[in-house]
Amino acid sequence: MDKNYWNNAISFRQPQNRERDLKTIIDHYRKHIKHEFILAEAFQKDGIQNSWGARLSEKGKDWECVIFYSKKKIKFNDLEINSLVGILDHGTTGLTGEIPKSSEDVVDILERDLSEIKNQRLAGFLSQNWSTKNFDDLGSRGIGKAIFLASSQNYFIFFDSLRYDDHQYILGACFLDKRKEISIKIINEGESAKKQIKNSLQINPLEKNGTRIFVTNPNPKLVEAIKNQKIDLFIQTTWWEIIHKYQAKIYIIDEGNRRIIKPHPYLPPKNEDDFIKEKYDLIKIQNYGKIKRITFFYSKEKEIPETCKGIFIQRNGMLIEKYSVDRLILTSADLSNYLYGIVEMDKDLEKEMHRIEGPEHYDFDWVSNPAAIVLRILKSHLKKFIETHNIVEKEKTYLTEEQKKIHNAVKEKLNKYAQKLNIHGGIKFSKDNKSSFEKEKNFRIRFSLAKLIFPGETTRVDYGEKIRNIFLTAINETNYDVNVELTIFIKNRPNVLTQRVIKQIGPINRLIKRNTTLEKSDVNIGWEEILIKKEEFKEGRYIIEGKLVILDDIKIENQEKGSVYKRYQTFYVNTDPEGKDIFDIKAKKSSNQKEYIEFEEEGDKIILIYNSQHPLIKEINDQGGRNLEQILIIEGLNYLLLKKLQEEIIDGDKKKTFFSKIDTDYFRNSERVDFCDLFTKILKYKSILTW
Repeated sequence: MDKNYWNNAISFRQPQNRERDLKTIIDHYRKHIKHEFILAEAFQKDGIQNSWGARLSEKGKDWECVIFYSKKKIKFNDLEINSLVGILDHGTTGLTGEIPKSSEDVVDILERDLSEIKNQRLAGFLSQNWSTKNFDDLGSRGIGKAIFLASSQNYFIFFDSLRYDDHQYILGACFLDKRKEISIKIINEGESAKKQIKNSLQINPLEKNGTRIFVTNPNPKLVEAIKNQKIDLFIQTTWWEIIHKYQAKIYIIDEGNRRIIKPHPYLPPKNEDDFIKEKYDLIKIQNYGKIKRITFFYSKEKEIPETCKGIFIQRNGMLIEKYSVDRLILTSADLSNYLYGIVEMDKDLEKEMHRIEGPEHYDFDWVSNPAAIVLRILKSHLKKFIETHNIVEKEKTYLTEEQKKIHNAVKEKLNKYAQKLNIHGGIKFSKDNKSSFEKEKNFRIRFSLAKLIFPGETTRVDYGEKIRNIFLTAINETNYDVNVELTIFIKNRPNVLTQRVIKQIGPINRLIKRNTTLEKSDVNIGWEEILIKKEEFKEGRYIIEGKLVILDDIKIENQEKGSVYKRYQTFYVNTDPEGKDIFDIKAKKSSNQKEYIEFEEEGDKIILIYNSQHPLIKEINDQGGRNLEQILIIEGLNYLLLKKLQEEIIDGDKKKTFFSKIDTDYFRNSERVDFCDLFTKILKYKSILTW
């Protein structure tokens, strides 16, 4: 197209109905909050989250937060204000940073490097779906701020702030204008702003560092929750950890009447003698961080209150999600009314979990790592807690010789299918290798073997076959150009103590430019392909090992000059990969109608548990063992196929998967999967696998 023609074309921005957007945001919260006071719960969570995230002291010394309601009547221009709900904090940074003059200024600020915008809190507050926060902070999506506007019946809020760094006072407003777009006004700054708030709004300016937000003509349900003290319970539950650990001061002021939020009586319980309690400390999750502790409480007599039901998944002092006990363990006992727990994480794991957290801060993506690993650990420790303290009485199930034969036959068959699907001892090998190497986020200067391709579905390579794309690809996620030394080896390694170098390239010095991703990296060393020949490779176990040494005088997180980064990938020449049998079969007796066949994962084991009292199985047992063997194999295979599909969805590469090789177009092109259609396709894959 002619450049002049393009420049002279009619041009305008697409109109957007922000009122509808605000209502959509509330609908998203509705999915997580199952009571009528949705706005009140969301208001306190997002408001206190922003305040706690801006605290000046790590442990909240001199920090306090107030949610207030006032019937103050004010006329501001054409706006009739009959009441206000607001949130105020002290001991915080205030809305720091440059004072923008336009939306373009805001965008310009927020598009800078993260290190430059860390303290640009004003620009972050004035934007939506942007943030000045990184994943170490409580909130980082820029969605929660819309709650303040959505809480106003006329979509109009005021804000003022006294900043800690330059002691400047600012006053502003956000509102929905006649075009249904969000308008912003920085009404004034400095001494004139103090006069403006006092004369026009009849409110005294702030005298201590902090921020205050006024919601005009608040939603009646928000006001009702303040009046009936429901909001106190929401705060007590969401923020129990900072109230308990740091004595954080959070107040409600209802028309001048001030009340403090007290510690939650069950978090932790006041009288621990009424509970069976167990703590599991420092559980390491490789490459992601640590679970600091898992704590379980079981009430010996009384039912626990509704607000305590579930396992509290905490992040940075805030409750994110209450995970249902019933989803963690199937039992005929009424556990969920008596048992609850708490999961606390270290900063590294919190940061990784934050990446897969929902934008409303109410859930995690539990099929993605590290959440999927946390869930497995949680299930395993909950089961251990229940068994250790005999909370659920075990029903002994005696196996006949015939049942033992059936169990052994089912295990043998399912373990063979697990090997065919490349599920070895619970550890998966991904052909593109991203799952093994791209999760080393604790190392910002590293390499990847993600381009590595083996000839088959497993890491077995037979004589005459080739391994392709054996390259170390360097990655640099810092803002510095870095010189490194790279070496790649292929070693025969039959055991941990014995190894022999077969091939080697390096050490070679290379410069990795700043912000180099896997996709953009041009720093590669290795081989395009290696032919596996009998005279060079004896039958057995081998590793492809990479080594990176930092040569420059830098210090970032856990890497500095001289730091060594090593990783390897195992493969097997003319022999099957080492793999344990991963399936075990157990029977139990239960009258619970929910219990038919279930699966539990413990470490590298998958345990298939069937209920011998279920009518379907009882009927099969009466008819003869062969039928039971078949049904257990079918259900176990269903589980394996779904597990494989889940792994491939997590890897995100739909071009090289077990499923897409059978039906490439379906998995490559489908954005939304029809589950009925998916079920029929799984049946087809099952047919091929078992033919």
